[in-house]
Amino acid sequence: MNDNNRKIYLAAIGKYGIDHQIKKSIEELAELQIELSRKNGKRYDRDKVLEEIADVQIMIDQLMFIFDTNPYKIGCIKKLKLDRLEKKISEE
Repeated sequence: MNDNNRKIYLAAIGKYGIDHQIKKSIEELAELQIELSRKNGKRYDRDKVLEEIADVQIMIDQLMFIFDTNPYKIGCIKKLKLDRLEKKISEE
């Protein structure tokens, strides 16, 4: 994450507060969920899905600050979960 993004995230958390940004994260996750549940015929609206993914990623970055989590710790947890998924896939 670059320094400018870090400044923006910290400014947003400072201005709006932790509780507000957590609620905003929930809203952005819900918007992604809604967009993924919409299907126009056989296709999703790719641009809308990508926009919602970007919003969710921005909020996840802020949640990392709020919960004082470093990327290494998240990486370790993701590795464990990916290993578990890989094992599950190979067993099915």
